[in-house]
Amino acid sequence: MLNEIFENCIFIIFNNFGENMGQSSVQCRAFFIEIKKHKKVWTLRDKNGFPSPKTISGKRVMPFWSSWKRVQSIISNVNAYSLFKSHEISYQDFMDRWLPGLKNDESLVGINWTGNNAKGYDLEPDQVLEYLNDIVF
Repeated sequence: MLNEIFENCIFIIFNNFGENMGQSSVQCRAFFIEIKKHKKVWTLRDKNGFPSPKTISGKRVMPFWSSWKRVQSIISNVNAYSLFKSHEISYQDFMDRWLPGLKNDESLVGINWTGNNAKGYDLEPDQVLEYLNDIVF
């Protein structure tokens, strides 16, 4: 299932389907392009640390966003995250420390979650790392 989602996400990045793209696909495409371009990624943090809710299958996932505006929208619109603050991470730190750490913890990477329920794609850290290494502008 995750491989299909990731392949769909990759395919969409290289092909603009305009109105045919679902919200999660649009957010996935934006995530990879924006963090590669701007060299920043964002997550949430509170006094206890970073959130890592469980998926339906019981696997932990840590959410990340490609812009400050996107993470602020989640803080403003999702009750579960209303007490969190945005936390900026450099692209290099995300690649060198966060993704390997998430892999070591057997956690997934939440990709630009949106909406009142903060939903979107959750990918394996290796998939995110591999794809970001392959993007060339």
